[in-house]
Amino acid sequence: MVLVYAWAYLSTAPQAYAVQESDVGAVIVLRRFGIPLAFNDDTWAKYKLGEIFSITDPATKAPATRNPFAYVKPGDLPIPDAAVEKLVAHNVRFGVCNLALTSMSNAVAHKMGMKPEDVKKEWITGMFPGLQVVPSGVVAINGAQARGCSYCFAS
Repeated sequence: MVLVYAWAYLSTAPQAYAVQESDVGAVIVLRRFGIPLAFNDDTWAKYKLGEIFSITDPATKAPATRNPFAYVKPGDLPIPDAAVEKLVAHNVRFGVCNLALTSMSNAVAHKMGMKPEDVKKEWITGMFPGLQVVPSGVVAINGAQARGCSYCFAS
């Protein structure tokens, strides 16, 4: 839902605040179980991220082997314009928590009998363009707030 919330804010804030679309922005920090949203389909398939993170492909009803939050197919998201690549195109800034990236890639590496540093490197390479690894989710949120962003956690 974080993607839908960002889309909703970007879609309604200009009229609500009587400002130009270019005057509003959003920052999404992916941490822990949110980091799979950052990766391309090849990374999802190779590392079986749907299985590892318990994410079902809406089309197949099986563990996802593609990122159903990006380059969406009909039925993937309640609002297709909230897909990762569409939000990036509207200048939504995405941060990916390095602590989560490190711990999750490490766990997957051990499970698959691979070197943790190799898995982490491939995961970073497999991120969508425009996404940025940040030291931690907490630091990224604090940094965004220090630069004038407000924090909204919606569930």
